[in-house]
Amino acid sequence: MRPDGQKRLYSLRKEAFDQLEAWVAGYRSHWEARPDRFGVALEKRRTAIDPVPLENSQ
Repeated sequence: MRPDGQKRLYSLRKEAFDQLEAWVAGYRSHWEARPDRFGVALEKRRTAIDPVPLENSQ
């Protein structure tokens, strides 16, 4: 923080964000795969309840 009259100016250090990005990167593939698995599970459940595809159920 650096005072400038009535203002207070703050700066951020890039190194802290680099560390955060490295930590998140370790989990990113796990997080990105979850929605795909969720969609597959929903489709399996739907077909178990109603085996007729939606486009043919009219």
